[in-house]
Amino acid sequence: MVEHIWKNGFTPDYTRWIFHGEAHRTREEVVRQRVEDYDVDAGVGDMLNDYHEAQFAEGRTEDEPEATAKAFYDMFDAAQKPLHGKTKVSQLDAIGRIMVFKSQYSMSRDAFDGLLTVIGSLLLEDHVLPKSMYEAQKLLRALKMTYEQIHACPKGCVLFRKEHTKAKYCPKCKSSRFMEVDSGDGQKRQLDIPVTILRHLPFIPRIQRLYMTEESAKQMTWHKKGKRYNPDKMVHASDGEAWTHFDAIHHEKAKEARNVRVALATDGFNPYGMTAAPYTCWPVFVIPINLPPGVCFQRQNIFVSLIIPGHLGNKMGVYMEPLIDELVRAWEEGVVGQRWWAQDDDDAAQQDDDDDAAQQDVSGSGSSGSRSIYLRGPASLPKRPILRDRRPLIRPDGERSWMVLETAGGHGRNPNGILGLLCREHFPRLVEYAGVTSPAYTFDHYAVAPDAVDRDGRQFNNKAERVKQELWDFFRCDAGYEARADVVSTTCCKKLVVDMHYEARIQAIVTYHGSVLGEKVNKKDARTMSLTADQYLQMIPHWCAAHPECWEKMVQRWCSAEWDEAHNASRERRLLMQGPSHHQGSRSLGKYAEAWSAAHGGAPCSTFSAYAMAHKGKATSDVTYNPDDGPEAYTNPAIHSRLSEYTAMAKEVHGPDYDPRTEDIDGDVLMRVGGGKRHGRYWIADGAIDSSSTPTLSQGEILQTRLDDERRQREELEKRMAEMFAKRELGLHLVPY
Repeated sequence: MVEHIWKNGFTPDYTRWIFHGEAHRTREEVVRQRVEDYDVDAGVGDMLNDYHEAQFAEGRTEDEPEATAKAFYDMFDAAQKPLHGKTKVSQLDAIGRIMVFKSQYSMSRDAFDGLLTVIGSLLLEDHVLPKSMYEAQKLLRALKMTYEQIHACPKGCVLFRKEHTKAKYCPKCKSSRFMEVDSGDGQKRQLDIPVTILRHLPFIPRIQRLYMTEESAKQMTWHKKGKRYNPDKMVHASDGEAWTHFDAIHHEKAKEARNVRVALATDGFNPYGMTAAPYTCWPVFVIPINLPPGVCFQRQNIFVSLIIPGHLGNKMGVYMEPLIDELVRAWEEGVVGQRWWAQDDDDAAQQDDDDDAAQQDVSGSGSSGSRSIYLRGPASLPKRPILRDRRPLIRPDGERSWMVLETAGGHGRNPNGILGLLCREHFPRLVEYAGVTSPAYTFDHYAVAPDAVDRDGRQFNNKAERVKQELWDFFRCDAGYEARADVVSTTCCKKLVVDMHYEARIQAIVTYHGSVLGEKVNKKDARTMSLTADQYLQMIPHWCAAHPECWEKMVQRWCSAEWDEAHNASRERRLLMQGPSHHQGSRSLGKYAEAWSAAHGGAPCSTFSAYAMAHKGKATSDVTYNPDDGPEAYTNPAIHSRLSEYTAMAKEVHGPDYDPRTEDIDGDVLMRVGGGKRHGRYWIADGAIDSSSTPTLSQGEILQTRLDDERRQREELEKRMAEMFAKRELGLHLVPY
């Protein structure tokens, strides 16, 4: 009754005496049904404008977009056809408006299908309006954003995902995953209705949409390229100390302005109102903070990522797992995205999608103006800093290999793999070496490239020292082997830098054929192929992305007649080799010996035997070494003669009883049988020989001359002593009784 009087007054046609203290009537006396206004376009016009802005203008180049973006653009292209021949309204525009109408009035599926049928019967015969809701949704499928429902323990102990996907009860508190009812016999049975549901809306696809139009893609670089009209004021998060500190720690990721930085926000509220039942839900928002200050916190740029049901208590970390997994994947692996950027401050724009999963928009260091290609092996270094007692303990083992003594529960990575990544990370710009300015083709180029102060305040004499010293950010060196480790790391880096350049050309060919031509080419075939200069320039590797002038020089070299002639001659020499070089793969001989021993019950395996068997078969096979085996037992018959000549020389030096299967390879014997290090390589087992303890050929000859002199002197002394002893014995016999 009170509400009726408040709305309608206590008597009809009552005059309100507003000048005597009565308030204005808040509503008309006649109460009518209220229908909320709605936008008939529902943002469709803005969406279409965004699409048209994203189209390539004259003079722009178009590359094949990433798969998700391609589906999105294909949907737009298909929907741009007119609804019928006598209207300018597009098919997409019409569907969007009708879908808004359905949502506004909560129409059922059957009612919506009937509405489409009626409208279609009123249009011209050539109309393209869908006949059912299924056809309409099929057309709009590319617009949808996926989400997943994740079942959770009622007490928030775990999420039923990953290893708990098939569990029906919580592994910690034993609570039922599904609602339970009494089955009538005193037992409870589970229904198919989950007790608690966490809703996860992946934020990465939503951020990828920001790179599908030129305008929003430009805004995503504002934090680095945007203009500050008052530099003394903090107008954006990028002006703060936290942002600057992050850039100092992760300087490689900070180089690329398009890498996305996000903020997380959450708070609980009662969706049913303050006076409703005591229930809360916690939405978790992801906000890309690359955007300008006026755009960053607009509704369309704040993405709901999680909807957590009920009161959290201390279980926030459990419910945040899907979001954290997304963040970790974006940070460590990167995400393929559609990217735009301006060139030379003009209106030209170019589209780009990378194949390097570690160098994409949401994480990793990207490359501007071309694809960034992926190189084999882990794409990133282990996270630093690593506590010293958590670093694996290593020792030099041979000329280019290492022995891991203790893993210490650390990262378990290969030292040479780390050195290879460091060579890429600290690749210098064009350097002047021996009077010629060129890219750093060798590790000697690193030695003349100046170093800069890093985030920890360290600065080394040159880039070569930087690479070698940063190895110890990830490992510990066995005491007493520091000097030898420096020599081995230098030798390794010399080979790794050469391999890095060789791999870059091969991978560029593989990537170009895969991403541009749609052809799968393996590396073996790529060695016999080449690209044009323009094609090479599109495939810049990530370690050279910051120095495109170096890549241009490298491409010019590969496209020159001199390089082509040398490359073909080298390939012809390799083709003359009989059979594969060995079966040890990327293992060192020491690792091959360990693998063979492990596969054969712990049987001992010397380096000599490992070298011989590596040219017969894999370590896990039944291969053995027998000195009586003929040349046909080896993949390359020339290996048999090398082993035989080494064995003969070793027996000449050490005696006829010498057995190379039970002894370490003798560097002195290698130098003698091979006539020194021909072309910089030992006669056999090149990478397993310690050069520092192996004499040169001249040193060996001097040593042998000294040993021969000592042997002759010893023989003469023994001969004189024998003569003296014989004369003494004879004199004793001549004495008369």
